Amino acid sequence: MPEFQTTVDVARSAEETYGIATDFQTYVNFIPALKAVEVLDPDPAQPKVSFRIEAPFQDIKYTSQYRLEPPGRVSWDMVESNVLKGNSGFWSIESAGEGACRVTYSMKTELPVWLKFAVSQDAFAREIGKTVERFKEYVEKS
Repeated sequence: MPEFQTTVDVARSAEETYGIATDFQTYVNFIPALKAVEVLDPDPAQPKVSFRIEAPFQDIKYTSQYRLEPPGRVSWDMVESNVLKGNSGFWSIESAGEGACRVTYSMKTELPVWLKFAVSQDAFAREIGKTVERFKEYVEKS
């Protein structure tokens, strides 16, 4: 099961950063392979969101149930997918002084057997690390 966790400092307030982390439609701006996002249930505390990621062998479609805990925690558990066996994680966003915050991103993914051999832990960590850096850049430019 590939796992990843990192912490980055973002030059925006925790409130602004949390707003972007919970605006699922903006994810296409920092996840290049993300081709579609649909909020299936807009519940303000527990939205259900569907994603489609373009992948070399087969597009990955999955739906996650989120738990929004303002002012700074967003967590999720996957509820269904055409490829993935599991996906869970969280964003933790804490104020780091005026106009800045510290963001921790953590994710665990369970891949099917046929995909485990194609995706190493190092490659997984590299790609998710790039996504977190793109998130940071997007938030700081917004």
